[in-house]
Amino acid sequence: MSAERKKFYQVGVNAARIINIHYPDQKIMTVPVHNDYYQELLGTLASIKPILGYNPTKPSTLRDPKFTSLTEEERHKQAVVVHQTRLARIIQNIRSPVLQYSVAKYFYQQLQQRQLALEALCIDCVMKVIPYLEKRNLVATYQRYTVSLPLKSFVPTVDEDVYNGALEKIKSLSMFLRKVVFQAQLFINFYILRRPSNLTSEFFQQNFWYSICRVVNENLSIAQLQSKYPQILFLADTWIELHGIEGVDLEVKKDGLTNYGQVLSTACETLATCYNNYYIENFRDIIAKYFIYMIRAAFPHIVYEPVLDAVFSSAPQNTMAGDIASSISEEIQDKIRTFLNQIMLEIKNKLPSFPVTRETLSKAPFGIMPALRYVLIKYGSLIEENPQPQPATQPQPATRPQSVLAEQSEQTDQPNRRRPKKKKKAKKDAKKDKNEKKFVPPRMFSLFPNPSLRWRFIKIDSQNLAGIFPGAILQKQGEETLFQHTQRSFFAYFNFITLKINK
Repeated sequence: MSAERKKFYQVGVNAARIINIHYPDQKIMTVPVHNDYYQELLGTLASIKPILGYNPTKPSTLRDPKFTSLTEEERHKQAVVVHQTRLARIIQNIRSPVLQYSVAKYFYQQLQQRQLALEALCIDCVMKVIPYLEKRNLVATYQRYTVSLPLKSFVPTVDEDVYNGALEKIKSLSMFLRKVVFQAQLFINFYILRRPSNLTSEFFQQNFWYSICRVVNENLSIAQLQSKYPQILFLADTWIELHGIEGVDLEVKKDGLTNYGQVLSTACETLATCYNNYYIENFRDIIAKYFIYMIRAAFPHIVYEPVLDAVFSSAPQNTMAGDIASSISEEIQDKIRTFLNQIMLEIKNKLPSFPVTRETLSKAPFGIMPALRYVLIKYGSLIEENPQPQPATQPQPATRPQSVLAEQSEQTDQPNRRRPKKKKKAKKDAKKDKNEKKFVPPRMFSLFPNPSLRWRFIKIDSQNLAGIFPGAILQKQGEETLFQHTQRSFFAYFNFITLKINK
């Protein structure tokens, strides 16, 4: 199958999107691919027309002579068995368990749809599609946290105008949310870089992010934002500085868009959690990689966990004690201790006075910021001290006169000619290059979550339901509570049975 994949690659097909290649019959190739790659594959292979309506369970696909004595009906049944056995073998050859489940589910659904046409022929064979998954119990342990389904199947409205209007409203809200969140993150990240000494805990609160988004969508002025958060210095100055950069426009026009408040509020809660978790979950790993990088060349076998415990402790002791590596000599251990004591002290001077743990940082996530900035500055200085050589471009050979070329061609025709000796590289230069250590630059990291336009959801609740889906809110009945009224409206308008939710 590798030869076929190579041929596909040579004609411009992404071989990584091909799941399997098999031959159900003579001169027929079946190539299962990912769903989102199907149309692109057809465009790449425009000169090849796919066979539409091909049935791999036809009796004529049985070429083995041992089936010639069977009746037409028996050959049909046997062709079904062969086809489904082939599908099961395809699943077994897939390495990814998640992809195995997806392909098996697709095969199973296709066979169930075809069962009506094949009647009893598939009943005995349909479960052969997923025997490998059942043996490994992958189906039982597989859990989906997000359900993806077409909007039209979840909103069973017969009015196409209402459906199209709701769809356009959802698209507009999604595009608006992506732009506002991106600009808000861009401003906050710029502030973190420019004002590292003015960072407060408000950056991890939903209300603060919502206020920033209101400034972005022109519902709040930057002066009002500064007066609302006087403890965060130079907010207005930083906004004006960033907004004044050529090509930067932080404001997003609403263009008459409504019912976006609750959507923004939910996104701001996610943003605040994202920034809070970024520092709490990554600080230990960043510091650990710094120590590993600094000592790996000289001491590659040292264990860094005791070093981290000593760095993040609140004890006044700033030196390493005890046997840190039993496999090395005492002299080398002294050198390691001296080296570690120095870089540990540099990091501890940048840390807050309290013990640095996830629990303590959750109350003040920016407490780790000075240490992270120091590591980045240290990395930058190392890169400046060891500039990487740029690849030299080879000059084009000069064109030789025709007489010289003719003379060389005559010399090559001589029978007793000798090959010119290659110039040997000086041994000293080769030895020198071999002994020189190649500088490996450190891997840089970001001081904050990077902004992105890949926002994937908007929230629809009782406050914006009627604005997106007109007529979805029902008339309130008697002593019905707000929750009961909202619940009844949602279940009356949306088809929750699709999600296997009956009540």
